[in-house]
Amino acid sequence: MGWRTFCAFAAVLASQPGTAQAQFIQNGQQQASQCVLQYTAGTRSKIAVQLIRDACNDIYRPLGLSTASPKDYDNCLLEYLTDAQSDAAAVQIQAACASIYPRFGLLR
Repeated sequence: MGWRTFCAFAAVLASQPGTAQAQFIQNGQQQASQCVLQYTAGTRSKIAVQLIRDACNDIYRPLGLSTASPKDYDNCLLEYLTDAQSDAAAVQIQAACASIYPRFGLLR
């Protein structure tokens, strides 16, 4: 099998919904959605909802740049944003989590 044939076969296989890669992506999406449902129920803050959504996606749909620190930061957000009742509270919680668990030297 030549290189072009192999690449074409791999592209077709990767595009099939039953492949391991597609299943992994689907599982990550489902887990991230469950995470959002679990952690947003008690908050009234739009900022908290967005930060929770981002944290769930970081944990369950990582971009491949994951280290221990970002997950700790994301878990901190999930733990404390759940009951945030205002945007001001959500911003303070984010700042506290970022201070405890710096994220690549940048804050969101």
